[in-house]
Amino acid sequence: MKFNRRFLPPILWAVFIFIASSNSDPLGPLPEEAIPAMKAIRILGFRLDNIIWAVSHIFVYAVLAFLIARALGFSRFLSWETLSLAFAVTILYGVSDEIHQIFVSNRGFQWYDILMDGLGALIGLGMFALHRRKRAHEDRKEALLL
Repeated sequence: MKFNRRFLPPILWAVFIFIASSNSDPLGPLPEEAIPAMKAIRILGFRLDNIIWAVSHIFVYAVLAFLIARALGFSRFLSWETLSLAFAVTILYGVSDEIHQIFVSNRGFQWYDILMDGLGALIGLGMFALHRRKRAHEDRKEALLL
């Protein structure tokens, strides 16, 4: 069976997520003096470090879902089956990543992470659907000009 190049971007992004979640100290790359400040700052009652963490989960899983849908959506028309399968694969990967974090020191399985991953997946699939719709509209417009 020949490898399809469309699957390379989501695979590479999944590897990036795996490597990032293998870090036992996710705030480690930040300057040491920034961490207490991030924990002290509150926006609408939420700590800034928790907001950044949630947004990062949403972002990386939105990108993953978009890339998976792009790899699966090889037909000209967007289908609910493609979106559903991309959502399921993204969520299953999120669950597997949480299981992986059980074995990383100072990390663990968090249901809230999966919730953020799911929200990110929905956003990514919405972006993919809009992208496909725009592309289909441009194709129709171009066909009329020919």
